[in-house]
Amino acid sequence: LYTIELGHGLNVAECMAHSAMARKESRGAHQRLDEGCTERDDVNFLKHTLAFRDADGTTRLEYSDVKITTLPPAKRVYGGEADAADKAEAANKKEKANG
Repeated sequence: LYTIELGHGLNVAECMAHSAMARKESRGAHQRLDEGCTERDDVNFLKHTLAFRDADGTTRLEYSDVKITTLPPAKRVYGGEADAADKAEAANKKEKANG
């Protein structure tokens, strides 16, 4: 049973690798450092990636649109950059409140 599960896990891992290489952007935990791929690209890649294994073993990728229902996508920031963004947002809210 473990051998079968390992085989399925390797198939999933290969599909994930193909999907990651096809995305010429960085998004969330998916980070690319090569030139032209360091920022998010919502125009081309705000999509769900669907990976299929064809009968000959090749991986085929298709895409479907993301339906944004609650929160719009935004840049994720961490550490000092997040602190600075929080301070700027608080200052902006205070300025709007004071009119």
